[in-house]
Amino acid sequence: FDEARLKLEKDLDTKIQFVESVPENAAAITPVVDRLIARGANVIVGTAFGYSDTFLALAKKYPDVAFLNGSGTTN
Repeated sequence: FDEARLKLEKDLDTKIQFVESVPENAAAITPVVDRLIARGANVIVGTAFGYSDTFLALAKKYPDVAFLNGSGTTN
């Protein structure tokens, strides 16, 4: 993962923020996402099934931010 992230940062001249080991519950996910968006993130990517419902709720709160979850079930 880190090699791909570093290559993307270089090729796209951007900074990719990431946070590891966020528990799969709204109380843990929401402040992390709020902080990332406050820092300028406009795409949020998750990789855990348990992020789906919280991402769906946060997408309503932040309509200009794209939420992607590689393990989720919501659209």
